[in-house]
Amino acid sequence: MVQQGWSALCELAAAVKAHDLSIRYCSLRIGMHNAVRINECVEYCSDCYTVILVVDPHDLQIEHAASGIDACYRLRELIHCEPSAESRLPQALHYMIRVYAPYCFASMYAKRWQRAFAVSHFAQSLDGRIATESGDAKWIGNDANLIHAHRMRALCDGILIGAKTLARDKPQLTVRHVSGRNPTRIVLGSEFDALDHLKQVSAAPICLISSQAPAPQDGVDTVHLQCDNGLMSSTGILAALYQRDIHSVYIEGGAKTTSHFLREGALDVVQLHIAPMIFGSGLSAFAMPQIQYASESLRFASHTYVPVDNDMMFVGTLPSATG
Repeated sequence: MVQQGWSALCELAAAVKAHDLSIRYCSLRIGMHNAVRINECVEYCSDCYTVILVVDPHDLQIEHAASGIDACYRLRELIHCEPSAESRLPQALHYMIRVYAPYCFASMYAKRWQRAFAVSHFAQSLDGRIATESGDAKWIGNDANLIHAHRMRALCDGILIGAKTLARDKPQLTVRHVSGRNPTRIVLGSEFDALDHLKQVSAAPICLISSQAPAPQDGVDTVHLQCDNGLMSSTGILAALYQRDIHSVYIEGGAKTTSHFLREGALDVVQLHIAPMIFGSGLSAFAMPQIQYASESLRFASHTYVPVDNDMMFVGTLPSATG
């Protein structure tokens, strides 16, 4: 049933992207015969679970519109998916919907904002380190966090990293630990020395974004953006991706790239997997301008904590992000 629930969420994300009108609610039938409907209810099926997801915060009656529903959830503030009545779903399916259903609607927000929806993710120690001084970051997150990252890759249109992260870690940036399509692999920078690695590991699309005009390459989309004080506008990057039908972007680093988006208010959601370990030294997740007082720190507009096996994940929205 968990696999069928995951397939239904992937179908929901695709349906939301294909739907150009306003969305009040969606209904899912999860079981042997999955079905997804927008602004209408799926037919009742005795061997399936029926779920309603209410998107419109002003719609107070929709959970009563369908008979035989097993759960109804209301979405708010980009990351929250809260049951409006007692759920009759298995616990694993209930967890999956609460954690991942909000990201199925990323395209809806992208169309509203005319730029890609952006989510960042790091696995970090209790003292905020994402790697040792030498750059080693293996096994900070647990196996469940790895599966989470691949689910997020499958739900998003693109996965974004900096060119230095590509050269150092040589990641595949594909979906392997769950079922789902591979996202477009997006690399920011000026030198793309490890590009052949991406071509060898997968035929998934590649997009290069640079302040310099990258040399044309077969099968590689290139985006040339002007710099402002030596940096490309992160909002401009998201707008350029939206124009290429990339409505949602999962940012996996490195710290310099993610911090640039954070400083410019271009991150909508921040995910931080907190591992029960202390480094005492190493690379920090974020590099922000120095502040003198705690009151000057960046605060989150909304947040929640999600269990990830025996660890936990902080999920927060930035003040600049609005649902």
